[in-house]
Amino acid sequence: MSARKARTEAAAAGAAPVDSEEKDVKIPVEAVDDTEANEAEAAEAAENQVEDSNKEATMTEDEMVEAAIRAGEEAADNDFKLKFEQAQKELADVRSELDAAAEAQKAAEDKAKVILAGAGSSEEDFRAAVLKETEAEAAAKAEAEPEVAQPEKQFGVVAVSAGEGMANLFRELGVDRVVTGGQTMNPSTEDILTEVNKTPAEVVFVLPNNKNIIMAAQQCIPLSDKKVIVIPTKTVPQGITAMLSFDPASAEDVIEAEMSAAIESVHTAQVTYAARDSDFDGHDIHKGEYLALMDGALLGSDADLDKVLTRIADAANDLDPEIVSIYYGEDVQGDAAQHAADLLGERLPMADVNVVDGGQPVYYYMISFE
Repeated sequence: MSARKARTEAAAAGAAPVDSEEKDVKIPVEAVDDTEANEAEAAEAAENQVEDSNKEATMTEDEMVEAAIRAGEEAADNDFKLKFEQAQKELADVRSELDAAAEAQKAAEDKAKVILAGAGSSEEDFRAAVLKETEAEAAAKAEAEPEVAQPEKQFGVVAVSAGEGMANLFRELGVDRVVTGGQTMNPSTEDILTEVNKTPAEVVFVLPNNKNIIMAAQQCIPLSDKKVIVIPTKTVPQGITAMLSFDPASAEDVIEAEMSAAIESVHTAQVTYAARDSDFDGHDIHKGEYLALMDGALLGSDADLDKVLTRIADAANDLDPEIVSIYYGEDVQGDAAQHAADLLGERLPMADVNVVDGGQPVYYYMISFE
């Protein structure tokens, strides 16, 4: 056993050098050189590729910057072009307006020359010439533009009123046409007739709303091809009450009778101011004072508006009104109108007091008692 073991160990010891020699492989020098060359070529190619990529990336960025610059320049050019065209248009509009103004001035100068040529040396002659020229223009316009509306319904209404608030109120109540007018600017028969003819109805009811306009309205009756019926309203509140009674579904005579009857129950107070010192109906009136009127009669005047309103309320107390409507004028604020309503409400506790923005000139308040 020992001899066998010795041989085994000897064999193992002898084999070890042989295995070591087999594992130490010798590579030829030429093969090593080729491998290094290939690796160098690959590295150089990769480096060139990176440089090419960087170059391409740099060129793309430059192109993007250049494109952005071009886009900015184009946008600036377009904006300048747009502003230039807009300025040109505005300049053309201004020139057109200047030309129109020059033409209007020339026409006015020519008209003045014509008037002066036909007028005498006095102021009366000049006014007469101006009036004649104005009437001639109005006649020519009326002849060139006849405005008579064809009937679209059986009944229509024309009302005279001052103030946009009152005009809107009448329209809301069903009035077809509103003639601008009032205490200090009464419309003429021609003004009323024009609106009557523009009303698209066979029968036209006219509400003068002022005792001084009733006659002018009645003169339209024989002048219009339409049938004209004048309801003799003496105040705007009477006109409003008449419209509340207007029923276009009723017969003509029934409408006239009901509207005429309705206004008889309306009493109207008005508050205005004194333009100068005067003595009226036994009242000593001083300039700037408030004046109180009831159904056209002067109740009195005072520098204190509350006292004037109190006097009106006391006068209305005898009428035992159920409804009080306060229409405040263009020079009155809403809170002041509400104060007036509170004052009248305290004096007339059984009445229903309403406040309406009438916007009328001259009169601070128009108050109806029904």
